[in-house]
Amino acid sequence: MRSNYMIGLLVVLVISVTGVSTWAEALTDDSSALRSEVAELRGRLAELEAQQNDAWLSQRRAEEFKGMVREVLQDADMRASLLESHMTAGHNGSGFFLSSEDGSFLLNLRGYVQMRHVNNSVDDGAGIDGTERGFEFPRAKIIASGHIADPRLGYLVSLSVNPDTNNVSADELSISYEWMDGVTISGGESKAPFMREEMIEPTHQLAVDRSYVNETFTAGIVQGIGVTWDASDDMLVRLSLNDGAGSGEDGAAGFSGDTTDIAITARVDLKLAGSWDQWSDYSAWSGEGQALFVGVGVHHEVGETGDAADNDNATGWTVDAALENNGWNLSAAVTGVNTDPEAAADADTYGIVAQAGYNCSNSGMEPYVRWEQIDFDGAADDVEILTVGVNRYFSNHAAKLSVDVVWTSDAIPAAAEDIGIRATGANDDDQVVIRSQLQLMF
Repeated sequence: MRSNYMIGLLVVLVISVTGVSTWAEALTDDSSALRSEVAELRGRLAELEAQQNDAWLSQRRAEEFKGMVREVLQDADMRASLLESHMTAGHNGSGFFLSSEDGSFLLNLRGYVQMRHVNNSVDDGAGIDGTERGFEFPRAKIIASGHIADPRLGYLVSLSVNPDTNNVSADELSISYEWMDGVTISGGESKAPFMREEMIEPTHQLAVDRSYVNETFTAGIVQGIGVTWDASDDMLVRLSLNDGAGSGEDGAAGFSGDTTDIAITARVDLKLAGSWDQWSDYSAWSGEGQALFVGVGVHHEVGETGDAADNDNATGWTVDAALENNGWNLSAAVTGVNTDPEAAADADTYGIVAQAGYNCSNSGMEPYVRWEQIDFDGAADDVEILTVGVNRYFSNHAAKLSVDVVWTSDAIPAAAEDIGIRATGANDDDQVVIRSQLQLMF
C-alpha cells in the first residue's frame, strides 16, 4: 500500500518537473523575442529623434517639393482633360490657341493694351485752354479668330474697351470662306481696304499713333462684303462693297440710317522684294532682307438719295510705297478726296505723309521722323505737321515704349484727339504735343 503511494508521488513529481521545464523554456523564448522587439523599437526611436533634429533643415525643401507635386498634378489633370476631349492648346508665338485634335476647330486668342500720357500745348490759346495733359488708355483689345468645322470657314471677333467710358463693344466682326485657292469671301465689319496706314494695326505703327493725314482721309471700319484675291506671289487684290466710310464703327447706324446708297473700295498691293510679313508693319528688323512694296487704293461712295439731308458723293484715292533694308525703313503716301455736294461746288483735298526710321538692333532703340501736309482746297489753311520720336523695343512690338513730339505750325481746322491733336483757331499756331506710350501684347 505504502509502495503504491510512493510510486504515485514519484509520477506526480516527474510530471511537475517536466511542466516547469517546458514553461521555463517558453519563458526564455518569449524574453528573447521581447528583447529583440525592444531593440528594434529603440532603433526606430533613435531614427525618429534624428529626423526630428534635422526637420528644421528640410521643412522648406519639403514645402517646395509639395508645391512642385501640386503643379505637376494640375498639369497632368489639364493634359488628361485635353486628351480625353481630343483637344490641343498652347502658344504659337503670336497668341494662345485651342484646337481640336483633327484641326477642324480652332480658336486663336490675342490682345494688347496701350497706356499713354499726352501733354498738349497751344502757343496762343484763344478760346481754348493753353495746356492740357493727362493719362489715358487709348486702346485695350481682345481678339478671337479661327475657323469652325472646316479650315476654310473663318471668323474674327475684336472686342475693344472704350477709352472714355470703359464700356466694351465689338469694333470688328467678320466671317469668311475660302472659296478656292487664293480667293476668300468675307462679310461683316472690318477695315476698308483703302489706306495702308489704317490697315496696319495700331500696335505696329512707327510713331505713337497714326498720322493726321490718315485721320482725315481714312475710310475706317465699314459694313459690307469683301473679296481677297492672292493673284500671285507678288500681288494681292482686295475689294469691298459696303455702306460707306465709317459705317461699321461704334455708333454707326443700321441699314436704314446710313448716309450712302452704296460704296465700293478696292486696293492692289505689289511686293517687289521681301516677304508679305514685312508689309504688316513699318519697322525693319535686324536680319530681315530688303523689302519693297507699292500700293494703290480707291474708295467711292454714292450719297443716300431720298433723304432730307444733303448727302454727298465722294471719291478718294491713295498711292503709297515702302522700302526696308538693313534696319532702315522709309515710306510715303499721297491721298486725295473729291467731294461732290448736290448744292455746292466740288472740293478737292490732298494730303501727303512721309516717314523714316532706323532700328539700332544692339540697343533696341528706333529713332524716327514723320512729316505730313494737307491742302484743304481753300476751305481752311494748309496744315503742316512734324513728328520726331523714338521707340525702345523690349520684345519687338509685344513690349515697347514710345516717346515722340508732334509740332503743328498751322491752325488745325478739325480735332483728332485720339492722336492728341486739338482743333485751334486761325491765330492759334504752334501746337506742341508730347506723347509717351507703353504697349504690351499677348
